[in-house]
Amino acid sequence: MSFQSTKVWGPISTTFFQPGAKHSHCRWIHGYGLKFKATFSCVTLDDRDWVMDFGGLKDFKKHLEVEYDHKLVVRHDDKRAPLLLQMQDADLCRLTWRSRVGCEAFAYHEGMWLQQWLNDQPWNNIKHSYGAHESYMGNRVNVHSMEVMEHENNSAIWFYDKGHAL
Repeated sequence: MSFQSTKVWGPISTTFFQPGAKHSHCRWIHGYGLKFKATFSCVTLDDRDWVMDFGGLKDFKKHLEVEYDHKLVVRHDDKRAPLLLQMQDADLCRLTWRSRVGCEAFAYHEGMWLQQWLNDQPWNNIKHSYGAHESYMGNRVNVHSMEVMEHENNSAIWFYDKGHAL
């Protein structure tokens, strides 16, 4: 048996564009009130019968604000980087640089950030026992998935898989 719980942050006002989307209006700078929805999973509930204490996620909320709130998110290899830096220097925008841009990439990036944060929490490191001689240390809670919603009609979901990276 396993348990899941979810937490949503946002909307967070963010702009970005997809330079590779030559056929689409997504190639132009556009914005959304992004929402981030984390699904947490565990096998054993805590002493309050919770999967996750949402009150402990203030670091993640702050991280999202720093990365996305009123920011223009740009691929680090965009050929227009000098122009975008000029816009930032002229106080027209604030930039966040990423290796990939878009809701799928945001879901991956934030899901991995949150999973690493969970890995680093001493309260989340427990000993699992399977039989008399089998045990290992691991997380009680993990990120099952991260969903990033542009609006009510579009979202992208990343599922945690320890063996794969973007």
